[in-house]
Amino acid sequence: MIETENLEEYSVTTPGSHDPPGVFRRTAAWRKLLPDWEAKPPKIKLDRDALLAAEPLSRANIDTYDAARRRSPLPPLTWDEVRARLTPDALVAADPDAWTRLFVTAAKWATYPPRERDGHRLALDWAVPFCASWAGVETALEAYARLYTPIDNRSFMRADRLCRDCGDGIDELRDLIATLDAQTTQRVRERLAQLSAHGGLAAVVAAALLPRDSALIGAALAAFESGPLDAAWQALLRCDLSVAQASRVLAQPSRWYALDREAALRLALHAVRLPAPQAEAALDRVLEETQHGERVAVARLVRALDSATAMRLLLKHRRQTFGNEIRNLLDDFAKTWPVFAIATAAPVSGMDDAAREWLAGFVAGYRDEALIARERVDDAPRAVLDALVPSDAVPLVEAPLAAVPAVLRDPPWLRPAAGRAAPARRLDALDVPPRVVWPEGLEARWRAHRVEPARAAPGRSPAETVLGEFLLSPDRLERLAAGEAPPHDDLSTRGKWPEQLLTLPDAAGATLWAWANPANWYDRHRRLEAVAARYGVAFVPGLLRYAQVHLPEALQLALPFRAAPVAPLAANALRTSRKARTAAQAWLFAHASLAATALLPAAQRGGKVALDAQFALRWLARNGRADELAQGAALHGDAGRLALDDVLGFDPLSLFPAKLPALPGFWMPRAFARPLLADGRALPAACLDALGTMLAFSTQDAPYAGIDDVRAACTPASLAAFAWDLFEAWLAAGAPSKEGWAFAALGALGGDEAARRLAPLIRAWPGENANARAVAGLDVLAAIGSDVALMHLNGIAQRVKFKALQQQARTRIATIADARGLTCDELADRVVPDLGLDDHGDLALDFGPREFRVGFDEELKPFVRDANGARLKDLPKPNRDDDAERSRAATDRYKALKKDARALASLQIRRFERAMVERRRWSREAFDLFLLGHPLLKHLVRRLLWGAYRDDALVLPFRVAEDASFADAHDGAIDLPSEVAIGIVHPLELDAAALAAFGQLFADYEIAQPFRQLGRETHRLTDAESRASAIGRYAGRRVASSSAIGLEHRGWRRDDPSDGGYIGAIVRELPGDLVAAVALDPGLYAGYVDATAQTLGALTLRRAGAWYTHTWNNQDGVAFDTLDPIVASEMLRDLDGLPMLGDTA
Repeated sequence: MIETENLEEYSVTTPGSHDPPGVFRRTAAWRKLLPDWEAKPPKIKLDRDALLAAEPLSRANIDTYDAARRRSPLPPLTWDEVRARLTPDALVAADPDAWTRLFVTAAKWATYPPRERDGHRLALDWAVPFCASWAGVETALEAYARLYTPIDNRSFMRADRLCRDCGDGIDELRDLIATLDAQTTQRVRERLAQLSAHGGLAAVVAAALLPRDSALIGAALAAFESGPLDAAWQALLRCDLSVAQASRVLAQPSRWYALDREAALRLALHAVRLPAPQAEAALDRVLEETQHGERVAVARLVRALDSATAMRLLLKHRRQTFGNEIRNLLDDFAKTWPVFAIATAAPVSGMDDAAREWLAGFVAGYRDEALIARERVDDAPRAVLDALVPSDAVPLVEAPLAAVPAVLRDPPWLRPAAGRAAPARRLDALDVPPRVVWPEGLEARWRAHRVEPARAAPGRSPAETVLGEFLLSPDRLERLAAGEAPPHDDLSTRGKWPEQLLTLPDAAGATLWAWANPANWYDRHRRLEAVAARYGVAFVPGLLRYAQVHLPEALQLALPFRAAPVAPLAANALRTSRKARTAAQAWLFAHASLAATALLPAAQRGGKVALDAQFALRWLARNGRADELAQGAALHGDAGRLALDDVLGFDPLSLFPAKLPALPGFWMPRAFARPLLADGRALPAACLDALGTMLAFSTQDAPYAGIDDVRAACTPASLAAFAWDLFEAWLAAGAPSKEGWAFAALGALGGDEAARRLAPLIRAWPGENANARAVAGLDVLAAIGSDVALMHLNGIAQRVKFKALQQQARTRIATIADARGLTCDELADRVVPDLGLDDHGDLALDFGPREFRVGFDEELKPFVRDANGARLKDLPKPNRDDDAERSRAATDRYKALKKDARALASLQIRRFERAMVERRRWSREAFDLFLLGHPLLKHLVRRLLWGAYRDDALVLPFRVAEDASFADAHDGAIDLPSEVAIGIVHPLELDAAALAAFGQLFADYEIAQPFRQLGRETHRLTDAESRASAIGRYAGRRVASSSAIGLEHRGWRRDDPSDGGYIGAIVRELPGDLVAAVALDPGLYAGYVDATAQTLGALTLRRAGAWYTHTWNNQDGVAFDTLDPIVASEMLRDLDGLPMLGDTA
């Protein structure tokens, strides 16, 4: 590959000058593309033995070789003939004809497409130096010339094979010719003159081999201009063309197609040598005609021009690449020469709205430079700049350097590196026996996966059949049980089902698990949970091997295993793996003490292992596991405690990478909202790059400590505005993933408003093929961490169009809840924003002489009342009698309130309805604090019927009155005991009289409910249905596919896909580890929903975790009378509410 320069290498300014030098900087990188023909010829060492040993033939390639040979119009050598000729004796005796046959073979096979798949090819770029090493350069030239010498008006080689990708050998032969003495070179020139005389392609090749011979170049140009040699011009571009010759080549743009990267760059480099107007037109055309990768390379060359031509071309083509690389080059040029860039862009911006948009963003950060540029342009562009830089603009007041945080004033990474003392004593790894520590409920869930009987082969037992799947004989069973591993690797490439292991005795299965190829397991994670639960600590050796292939899944399976070898895997995943990070966090949280014991010795050593260990230990300490770390360190004695102190006591400001990241082209902080210190003065521009560097190397899991110093010194609103502008600049630059820190900065510096603006983008991105960006956005919301941010994160976890994103959000909510020692439901209670409401759940809006109050209806929609209590259609607009500042603030506050309420309302209403259906209970204390005492949620609480429960049985239904007192069905005041649990009453829990009484009471008070509670439809199973495990109440009915999928909003989901992505049922997990399912015919396919109607099958019930559930044959089904009546009613209500298309015939 041709090397190009990094952006930072371009930024070379001329002190005291606003203008770039205006000349092409012919750097070493560009000399590789356009060689300096005056330089000494390259030194080439021909090692015939090494070349022979490296010949790219192997038996693995014989199929593609023979296929290529069959398609050849000329007779290349057979495989065996090639092998026979590649021996020392045959090579010494070979004449030019023999070498020509070998060259024909190499050229043909090099252009046969399958050679790219296996990575080996017999090509001319190997064959030419190989021939020269055995027979000399002149023989190689003779054999090569014969490839292009016409016989019967036809040569073997075609123009489309003249490219480096085809291994055409031209560069190799040209460099070999350049090493010859004068006498030999003259003979070569005469031979190439003979070749050139044939015209056409032969003339082009002759010129490319002697690229400074004017006669050969002239003949090649004549052939190129007169014949159909479009593809041959890439070879012509390798010649040392004069300016006049380059003009002749560039004058035929109709042939500029299928340019590879090197040809595009050579074309551009020749264009650079033309007079300025011609050069700009030619480079413009090259940028138009080339494809993405080639266009970026040409743009980098254009950037090196350092001239008005470069500025205009980069401005014009800044949007012509997928990743906005050209925009980054433009931004870099403009930051290097801001006055020149503004003066050059202003005339263009007067005619191009898109260019004007870029200029406006740039000028926002370079106001002073824009004023200088204004004096250098004509009237029309001056008017453009006047509009962008108003004369009355208030300049920022920058704080003195002494007032800014020290980390920005004197960045630690710019100081001389300080040595670090070696530990007083090296710790040795301790042998800690593994054991199993089950989190509550996990073992039961994992063991719930049931094994269906293995199908035995005729004449074999199930165990013998499984051994056969692993290519093992039946007599191997006893040795496996004794722990003896098979003597060979797993030769079978077929996948295995993990439950096959459970057909064997545990000891034999555990040995097989530890030995079998971990890449060959089907449906790995869910089924391996049952294997892990069955084998216990015997599962660990195979788990460690499995982690080498499937680290995220392995760490999830490792959760109950307190095993020291898992610690370095989790530490590495925490630091380096986004996919495995959540599982790594869970394991480290669960086994923090063991992590300290296992990781402290590694933390004392150098390299990446030490970085992993230190990172993990510091992360655990920051997240509340310091006591557990101390316990684990104590197993190493005093040295362990000192080692832990050394890791945790390290100056956090010194924790920065050895190689600092370069700030990208879109980093233009002067154009962003400026962070303000607490006294209102702005951070000096000189400090902004230090802030950007911190953000660039900081991570969400280990934020750099200096960012806390900046947050403490600056106002939150100004930092949030700065972070949002940085984020938008990153988006405008194509959202490059390697610069994702600019997105993550929102998590470090953003606030509630950033969360509000980001959440809709996250919801939309998966539909724009930006799923990875959406998942990263979830991490940003979690990092912001405010109630509003977590509200939006929880909202995505509860409902979003894209289910993969929803699952990612749920995982993050669970992680946050676990870190706080809460369930997800308990966390949801605690992260509902109060929206700034008062204790009565209202909000006062002060217009000065007028005041309004905001209340909420049953759907949590805000409404406005005037001072007399009359409900208004909307908040009135301020009038001339109102206080302008107060009314503006009140109006803005109401707009933000409506936005937050809209995001909250449906989520909270669904949450309360789900709590009723799932029979969730709150303690009296939690109910008073998080529901009744919450300024917003109390509006829902007062509209629902609640109940006091003992032992999950309803003992007293009640409602909450306006004054927060409790009332019974007769509206009499009641007191609730403090020890009862409180829940939302389901109508099936009430008798008919109580239901009617409360219904009348709610009607009398005109209390509208947020969802159907008292008037809810209820359903009961018949006696026959209760005793069955499959009922046909809905069988045969036809529904739209979209309606079946719509049940996902009520807690159902599509069944797990089987082979080919087929989904044959919709399922719902129920309490008691049960799963209900309704079969679909013809079914669905993963990732695809069409308009096909689905015919419903029987409603079936079985235990959760049973394998092969997609068949839903209901073997070992569970009777429906196992279900709680409320659960059964809600399940039937969901299905009964499906819009039916009619019964089948």
